[in-house]
Amino acid sequence: MRIVVLIIFLLGSMPVVAQRINQVPDTLRKPETGNQDKTAKIVQDNEINNVTAEDVIKKKLVSIALKNPIFQIDDANIAIAEANRRKAGTALLGTVGLGGNINEFVINNSPTANFYPKYNFGLNLPFDIFSKIKNEKKVTEQTILIAEGTKKQHEQEITAETLTRYENYKEKADLVTLQNISLANNLSDYQLAQKNFEDGTITIEALNRIYQNYMGERSKLVTAKKDLNVAVIELEEMLGMPLAKAVPGLITR
Repeated sequence: MRIVVLIIFLLGSMPVVAQRINQVPDTLRKPETGNQDKTAKIVQDNEINNVTAEDVIKKKLVSIALKNPIFQIDDANIAIAEANRRKAGTALLGTVGLGGNINEFVINNSPTANFYPKYNFGLNLPFDIFSKIKNEKKVTEQTILIAEGTKKQHEQEITAETLTRYENYKEKADLVTLQNISLANNLSDYQLAQKNFEDGTITIEALNRIYQNYMGERSKLVTAKKDLNVAVIELEEMLGMPLAKAVPGLITR
C-alpha cells in the first residue's frame, strides 16, 4: 500500500517539476542570447566591411582600365559593321534599273505612229538580287557579332589582367613589409652582437656572421622594393595613370 501511495505521489509531482523548469524567467536567458547575437553581428559586419573595401578598390581599378583606347577601335568596328548592314538593306535600290523613251514617230507627227507604241518603258531587275541581298545581310550581321564579341573578349582580358596585376602588387607590398620586419630584427641582433663583442662575450667571427646575416636581409629588402616598383609600373600600364591617383591612399611607400 505504501508503494502504491509513493508511486502516485511521484507521478503527481512530475508535472510540477516540468512546469517549474519551463517557467524559468526569460530575463535569465535573454542576456546570453543577446550577447551571442551582438558578437555574431560584429563579426559579420567586420567581414562585410573588409570584403566591400577590397571589392571597391578592384571595381575602381577595372573601371579605369576599361577606358583603354583599344575599345575606341572596337566601337569603330561595330559602327562600320552596322553601317554595312544598313547599306545591304538598301542594295535593291542600286541594282534596279528603270528606263523609258518616246516613239520618234510620235514626236515627228508621222502617220505611221499609230502602228507603234507611243511610249516604251523598261525595268532591269537581276534574278539573283534577292538572294544577294539576303546573303549580304547575313554577312553584315555576322560581322557585327564578331565586332561585339571582340570587344567583349577585350573587356574580359583587360579585367583579368588588371586584377592579376593588382594581386601581384599586393603580394610584393606584403613582402616588403615582412622584409622590413625581418631586417629590423637582424639589426637588433647585430647591435646586440656589437655590444657583446665590446664586452668580450663573443668572438669576432661570431660578430661577422651576424653582420653578414644583417647585410643579407638588407639585400633582400632592396630586391623586394624593386619587385614592388615593377608591380606598380605594370599595374599603372593597365590603368593609364599613376596608381596613387587612381586609388589615393593605396600606396603607402
